[in-house]
Amino acid sequence: MTQDEIESFHLSPLKLTYDRALEEYAACSHTKLGKLIAGRELPILRRAKEIIDTAL
Repeated sequence: MTQDEIESFHLSPLKLTYDRALEEYAACSHTKLGKLIAGRELPILRRAKEIIDTAL
């Protein structure tokens, strides 16, 4: 990781609403690390939302 990637992408805000999490991933997706993490996490996040919405 470059220093810029380390400083630009933070995993600390773990308690976010679904919409806010999508915004955070979009904001960080301009870096290689951000693209990698968003590509891995967004499908899981979307599937979890589907499951939760179905259960409600």
